[in-house]
Amino acid sequence: MSLLTLNFSQTQAYKIPRKIGLLLGVGTLFVVTGCQSVSGKTQPKVGENVHLTDTYPNLPPAKDMIRLKEKQTLKPEGLPISVSFDQVLSDDRCPYNAQCIWAGNATVSMTVTNSDGKAERINLSSGDLRGDLKRKTTVFGHSISLETIYPTPSTNTSLQDLKGLYMIDVKVVPAG
Repeated sequence: MSLLTLNFSQTQAYKIPRKIGLLLGVGTLFVVTGCQSVSGKTQPKVGENVHLTDTYPNLPPAKDMIRLKEKQTLKPEGLPISVSFDQVLSDDRCPYNAQCIWAGNATVSMTVTNSDGKAERINLSSGDLRGDLKRKTTVFGHSISLETIYPTPSTNTSLQDLKGLYMIDVKVVPAG
């Protein structure tokens, strides 16, 4: 049996079968590279020449989520409410082509309407939730959470530049 020696310090060495060492190495590589993918897209590298639309998802949303464009309203399948994506109120997330000391956050305004026509406006945020920012709330007996905001900003775009280009993934499930 072929052995592989692992040195964790100058004083300790461990010998393990080579096949197990290879499996550990491949498993570690899988975990590390798997963590770099978001919503089916690999995040662009700092300084990489990428168009904003490259940061949109290429997979459909999960079963309990809806994807909305700005000014769009959708009724989640099987639920007695509809959700409207009104606008992005703020977006100071770290641009994909920059290195930042904090992730930043973005806040969107949505309107949730029940089957009786009663509407409630909510603001939800994603990213670094400081102060009174929240990602999730309960409206009309349903838990609504902001999962993702697209596109990821760049250093040469402003909130005004991205108006009309935003999309969000929202998780909507019965509360409880």
